[in-house]
Amino acid sequence: EIIRDVIRRRNTDASRVILGGFSQGAAMALLAAATFESKLGGAISLSGYLPTWRLPDSLKRAMDQPLDMQVLMCHGDHDGVIAVEAAHIAREQ
Repeated sequence: EIIRDVIRRRNTDASRVILGGFSQGAAMALLAAATFESKLGGAISLSGYLPTWRLPDSLKRAMDQPLDMQVLMCHGDHDGVIAVEAAHIAREQ
């Protein structure tokens, strides 16, 4: 709803919207970008992951296709909250 509202208020195209976040915010940015109804411009994930195990089946089916957008993922290997392996898994999805 928020993304649609920004697109409408800015009178722009979804392909010009880039979502980003840090940690849990990065997880939300990746998930929103991956499941949004239109192709977004990209996503930025800093120390994040893609929480696919909590998705309803309808969204899991939507994620069967590779993302058709630019994604920047950065994650340190000394993160005590979100393991770097979670970012590796997200990269493969």
